[in-house]
Parts: sequence; structure tokens; C-alpha cells
Amino acid sequence: MPPEKLTNRYYFGIYPRPPKFFRSWWDKWLRVVIASAVLVAVVPGYLAVDWVSARVSCRDGLPSGDIWSQGGECVGVSAGPYAFGLDAFGPVLAKIAEQNAGAGQAGCQPGAEPVTVAVLSTLTTPNGGGRVLHEIEGYAAAQARANGVGCIHPLRLKIAHMGATQQAATEVAELLRDDPSVVAVVGMGLSDQRSADAADVLGAPGKPMPMIGALITAEGFDADGSAGDRPDYSTCDESASYDNGVGEGYFYRVSHRNAKQIKLLGDFLKAAPDFIVTPNDKRDPYTCTALPFVRRLGERPEVKFDPTDPATVSLAAQRICGRPGVVTAFYIARSRDLGRFLRSIDEQYRNGLCEASAITVVSTSDAVRMRVPEDDPELEGARKQALGSTVFRNGTLRLVYTPLADADSLRGGNTEFAALEDRFKAGGFDPRHLDGGWAINAYDALYTVSEAMRTLSANSEVTRSVLNSAISGFAAGSGRLGAGGQIEFDNSGNRTGDPVAVQLCPPREGDRPVTVRVDAQSSPAGTHCR
Repeated sequence: MPPEKLTNRYYFGIYPRPPKFFRSWWDKWLRVVIASAVLVAVVPGYLAVDWVSARVSCRDGLPSGDIWSQGGECVGVSAGPYAFGLDAFGPVLAKIAEQNAGAGQAGCQPGAEPVTVAVLSTLTTPNGGGRVLHEIEGYAAAQARANGVGCIHPLRLKIAHMGATQQAATEVAELLRDDPSVVAVVGMGLSDQRSADAADVLGAPGKPMPMIGALITAEGFDADGSAGDRPDYSTCDESASYDNGVGEGYFYRVSHRNAKQIKLLGDFLKAAPDFIVTPNDKRDPYTCTALPFVRRLGERPEVKFDPTDPATVSLAAQRICGRPGVVTAFYIARSRDLGRFLRSIDEQYRNGLCEASAITVVSTSDAVRMRVPEDDPELEGARKQALGSTVFRNGTLRLVYTPLADADSLRGGNTEFAALEDRFKAGGFDPRHLDGGWAINAYDALYTVSEAMRTLSANSEVTRSVLNSAISGFAAGSGRLGAGGQIEFDNSGNRTGDPVAVQLCPPREGDRPVTVRVDAQSSPAGTHCR
């Protein structure tokens, strides 16, 4: 038989080819099978390359399962000294690593096993400014306090950076949930949907653990969605989950919620404010859950601005200045723009365009940002100009707010605050970092956990459920005196007691603003600075 016929009828001249019909069927499906096999091999390989790439781009290129790159930053969990590539946090993470290594070596009862608590924070949030560093320093000071005199179970810390994306926040929370060494989480970020998502992961049935929120003030971030305050979530994002509560009964907070802060400020004003200053985007839980409570003080004009456009802040100031007489304005927004707003009012006065004889601006806890130097040069310039203005220094322009904790009010009258100051100095931290209140609340969050641990004997196994029961026992009459005041929780995990209000005053020396307490008996029409 000619060779060409052998080629047509046999593979390689040996193996018989099937009839033409079967050949066409086989050739067609063979392509599909080969393509599918390639996809099965290539897609996981591509995903694996992406996964590996994310986990070798942080921590000096060393592969890591607990540190990875997401959203353009390094996120995950560190026991120190690794600081997620953020130089400002290097010294405090190094201090935490040092304290972790020494946990149990001195001061604690012999033989007791160290216990690990995680700090969940968002280190790079633009809503924090320079205060996030202060927060982490507060945890480091509380760890030193926990491992000092009276220690039973040594305390180690892990720092978890949740990053800027909801996906990263959830994945970091899952990492903590699945870590059997971690028995509690403190911090929990800010009033944000990411924090709510993380709380639901950490409180879900199966491996729930107690959480102590240090800075979260928005309604809904408790066991029952703040039902007792009768909140209105209608202006919040439809996808928000915190309206029914967070954390499945394992979430507590040492910060006073916005409803209580707004009530105190309303008592100070003694009447509805003349204006309500608020952003046009209400998706932020800090704003959208608070605005209805401000509206309940009385129906007043709402002056809106766009947080993404600084020019609109100036327009808001012009609107306030257009009213003659003594004017009050309730600023209910993140305070990233508060310095710009106050600077714009000053500019109206300097240009002879402000008709108000005096302006009192009141705001909730985030307004303490005016006390803290900004990382952003433009924002710092606005803050300094506002605080250095003639109208602020002579009391024509006043700022009254409800801080998370006020260092000036606590100095000299609180033994635990004195202990915090001592630990701050011993740790090499700047005492001025206490002024913003974030370090104080961070200290109190971890202090709550360490005090709960001290109710357990050295022979007790410190489990998540046992620790949660101990924390829930800090109810009315059974709490602890923290650096920021008495720490007690109601049945929903909210801190009991009342917040304080202060007026921010010009520096008495140097460039460090001070505060003075105000209350319902104080006049909103004049300055209280001395």
C-alpha cells in the first residue's frame, strides 16, 4: 500500500484511524476537553500567583499568611515590630514586641499562661489624622499596666490593620476569629460599616469572642441597634447592617454614643441651634445616625457641604455669617473639614463680611481633632489658622464639643489617668498625644479586658466565653475606674454614665490648645475660656 494511504488510514502508520464520522465527533470534543483542561490548570495557577504575589509584597518580601497587600497597602496581623510599612508606627510596634517578649517574666503570678488580645484598627484612615498613632500608644501603655503590679495572667498583644476595604476588614477579622490564641479584640476601628462587618464575624456563633470598641460612637453599634434611643436609620446607606445591632452580644464600647452627646449639647444650647451644618453624603454612620437626633432639637435650616470639595465648606461659612446677632451652629460631620469651616468663618470676619456678633459652633466627639496636629499639611494649615485667628482668641468664635475623654479635665483628679500618664512617659510616648482622647479610650478598652482577666484565678483557663462573662459583669455598681472615668456597661454593651462637654480655648502658652468644662448651666452666649 502506498505510504500516503497508510498516513490517511493510520495514526503514525500504525494505529487505525476511526471512521470519518467518529473522527469529526472526536476532533470536535477533543478541542473542548483540551481547552477545559488548560483552564482548570491555568486559572487556579493564575489565582495562586496573585495570592502569592500579595503575600510577598509586604514584610520585606518574605512570604506570610497573616500579612498581605490589599487596596494598595499592607494589611493583616502583626505582633510587632513589623509596622505594615508605616514608619510613624515603628517605635510603638517595637515597644509592643518588647513587651510581648517580656510578658510573664516579672510582675505576674508564676506559672500562669500568657493571654493574647488583638487590637483591630484602621491605621491609615483619613478620618483619624494623627490620632491613630495615639490610639496604638494607648494600647501599649495599657499592656504595660496589665503586666505590672497585680498581674495574674500575662498579656500579649497583636495589632491587626484592617485597611481601607470591606473585604480586607472581613478577612482580617476572620484571621483573628480562627486564631485560637486570641481571646478578645479591642479597638474595632471607627463608626464604619467595615467595623460592623468585622464585629459580626467576630461575634458569630461558633467561635465568638468579646470585643471592646474604643472609638465607635454611632447608633446601632451595640447588641440591639440602640433601640432604646429610638434611632432613625432612614438616611443611612440601604446596605447598612448595624441597624439591628452588631456582635451578637459580644460587643461592648467604652465611648459614649452620639445620642447622649447630642442631648448634652442640646442642654447646653437650651434651644435649637440656628443652623445644622452637615455633609450632603449621609452614608457615613457617624453622621447619618446622629443627624436625626440633632433634628429633634428643633427644625432648623440645614447648611450642606460636599466633603470632597473644600470650596463648599467656604460657602457653608458664608451662610452662617449671613445671620446677624449671636449665632449657634451644630456641626454634625466628620471633623476632617472642621478646621476649614472655622478658618472660613475667620476669613469672613477679616473681610468684613460676617454679620454675626458671635458664633458658637457645637459638635460631637470628632471635633477634638482641632486639638491634634494634622498629618496633612493643608489640613494642618487650616487648623492653625483657625486657632490662631483673632476671633477665636477673643471668644467671638467658639467651639464646644463632647470629647471621648478630656485630658485637661482628668488631670489631678483620676488615679488611673495618672497611671496612664506614668506608663506613657515610661514608654517614651509624647504626653501631648493624650490631648485628643484616643489614647485614653484605647487604654480604657484594653484596661477593661485586663481587669476582667484579673477576676480569674491563675489556675483558670482564660477562654473567650469565660472572659465575655467577666466583662459583662462590669454592670452598674460593679465596674472599674478607668483613665477616662467609671467603666460600666448596660445590657446592650453601651457604656453607662454621661459624657462631658468642653469649650476649646486658645493656648495659655506655646501652641497647645486647652479646654474648659461646660454643662447645662453654662451660657451658650459667651466664652468660658479664662
